[in-house]
Amino acid sequence: MIKQTISLLALLLPLSMQAQQHKLSAQIAGLGQDITVFLSNVDNPSKSTVLDSAKVAADGSFSLRMPLQKPRMCNVAFWQDDKAAGKSYKVSTVSLLLDGSTDVTLKGDTTQLFGPDRETTLTINGGGQTLTDWLDYKRYIQKQQDAADDASYREADAYFANGGDKSKYRNLIVAKDREAARLDSMQTVWMEGHASTAAAAYLLGKRYYQTFTYPKDMMAKWIDEVTANNVDTARVSFLKRNRDIVMGLSLDIPFIDFSATTKAGKVVKFSSLVPKGKYTLIDFWASWCGPCRSAIPKVKKMYTAQKGRLNVVSISVDQREADWRKAEKQEAMPWTQLWLNKEQLNKAALAYDIQSIPRLVLINPEGKIQLVSFDPDKIEAALKK
Repeated sequence: MIKQTISLLALLLPLSMQAQQHKLSAQIAGLGQDITVFLSNVDNPSKSTVLDSAKVAADGSFSLRMPLQKPRMCNVAFWQDDKAAGKSYKVSTVSLLLDGSTDVTLKGDTTQLFGPDRETTLTINGGGQTLTDWLDYKRYIQKQQDAADDASYREADAYFANGGDKSKYRNLIVAKDREAARLDSMQTVWMEGHASTAAAAYLLGKRYYQTFTYPKDMMAKWIDEVTANNVDTARVSFLKRNRDIVMGLSLDIPFIDFSATTKAGKVVKFSSLVPKGKYTLIDFWASWCGPCRSAIPKVKKMYTAQKGRLNVVSISVDQREADWRKAEKQEAMPWTQLWLNKEQLNKAALAYDIQSIPRLVLINPEGKIQLVSFDPDKIEAALKK
């Protein structure tokens, strides 16, 4: 009898959980029946999961299940079917922080849905405190977000129009960086002022993936503030669990040592090549990397202008040593040249989060990491301050 009761509960539990799932429902005037809507969990930057999908009804309505038990960033993506071409394409996305605790409703029209500020112009109700706080954050930063996006688009257009010649659109680069910095500052202000909210925990979690962007002490302060009394206990656990990793990938930490191979075939410690009282620039590059080789003349210019003040070490990540040796001779760089074999590369890549190249690492005269970038112009600007 006991076994039968347990078996019955096992069967009924999924049905009970399903009955408790809340829904995201919408009524969008003018939205056609050729639209399919997908609700996806996009909280993990490297992996998204479709939670539910629905076809839009004739009156522009649809309903989606929200199988969530904790706050997660979700996208409501609208895909239009092109039957003539035999494919579909995305026409809009609404990004919402949802926890599945209560129903959510969206109301509006296609002008709002297809506009740039859809999260703040559509009428969105429900979703509990998690969604209320997220929408408050979106309203706070929306104007600056638009300014930053516009500056980024204009800089990108100028890049292609001028073949990447930055001297022809440097004012747009400055404008893009300025607007991005303002946006980042506003995000910080909101996060610090709402540290106990799920939205603040999400924003800080995003910064965990922006390695070598913020100083170590600043990251430590944010982690302490946000994890102290936050409602999103699941994300707090993630933030605490990965704290040490983030601290080791922040600015203002002592540079991390590793081994590499010299032109003479000798294995040396990088630390032996870092003089005290000088700046040291590490240039992680490869023979096959076009942007890396385009950056070399700029690094040469810096090296000459900062002679006696700047030490440069170029480190190749080429798989084949022969490729490095050939390219190194062609470039004729008048500073130390090193190569990382497979084992050496693994340690250096982890230490400096090398996911793409060029990877330029500026170490200050105190031996701390001051700046990490792919852009030699940013390194040059830092040296001039």
